[in-house]
Amino acid sequence: MKLRSSFRILAVAALAILCSCSTKYAQRGGWPDMYGYSDEPIDATTHQVTFAGNTATSPVVVDRYALFRAAEVTVSKGFDYFIVINTEDDVSKHTVGTVSETQLSSTTYKEHTSTKTIRMFKGTPPAANPQAYDAKSMLNVMGSTIERDTK
Repeated sequence: MKLRSSFRILAVAALAILCSCSTKYAQRGGWPDMYGYSDEPIDATTHQVTFAGNTATSPVVVDRYALFRAAEVTVSKGFDYFIVINTEDDVSKHTVGTVSETQLSSTTYKEHTSTKTIRMFKGTPPAANPQAYDAKSMLNVMGSTIERDTK
């Protein structure tokens, strides 16, 4: 009986360790790299950029990383600024149950995803549009604050 309880405690501790590390800035892949950024062209000047964070990544960080990726895409395509024309934020909930000899409990974890549809332009961003972002400026200002995956 003690062996089963020890196994349960070890399993919960392992899950806590796995969930305690926030998602680093990296390209999204398949398992186990299912978190990170992805982007998809819609046409020559429009892209959809997504960042998916794990349970330890706050929605604020997920949003910042999606904007940073939008700036990277904009510069790589030869444009100067982008305008966010649509944003979709999603929260996925996962519940993990644990059983002990005396009680049943569960914990719910949330994973945040931000998808931004951007249109890219050349020239100076219009000051009157709060959804217009200077891509090179964003890369310079935000670059040192982005926690990158080092693998």
